[in-house]
Amino acid sequence: MSLKNSSSDLDRLKELLLGDELEALAQIESKLKTLTILSDNPEEIKAKVLPFFDEMLLERLQDKGGAAISLLSDYLARIIAEASHRNNEALSQSLQGILSTAVSREIASNKDAMIDTLYPIMGGMVSKYVSTAIKELIENINRKIDDGLSMERYKRKIKSRVTGVSETELLLQEISEAHILSLFVIQKESGLLISEA
Repeated sequence: MSLKNSSSDLDRLKELLLGDELEALAQIESKLKTLTILSDNPEEIKAKVLPFFDEMLLERLQDKGGAAISLLSDYLARIIAEASHRNNEALSQSLQGILSTAVSREIASNKDAMIDTLYPIMGGMVSKYVSTAIKELIENINRKIDDGLSMERYKRKIKSRVTGVSETELLLQEISEAHILSLFVIQKESGLLISEA
């Protein structure tokens, strides 16, 4: 095989593998030469050349093979991590709408899985709240009993015998005045916390 044949075979192989890219590159080189002749100002050159790169990038992103998307996806995690370090608040605001929509859709399509996911968290919160409420109730009862040598205790004993209601129930009635400590507004369909006061 002669050197001339191998050179033409190599050119043919390049054309088959990189046909569109070589053509686009040739166009860019041609336009760049024209621009260089027309202007020595780098800003003017950028303004005229960048639209071609944007167009090429858009074509690559729309390519069915997905090579550009595959390449960009490798860097996406690093880009997000860097954005979170530089301006976490802005990144959070940017992603908030997307994530809340995605979570709402996921909840609507798969309620049982979301309930199973949230149950350990909500169950722990409810359990802690109930145990705290019981602890406060016991402390209130103990305080009332400690203050038991007062006239109120004797009144309670008399009232218990007259009404037939146990002294313990009367004591619970005295200390179980309802106090709203927290108010939660929860969306019925999804179980998401809408507001808290």
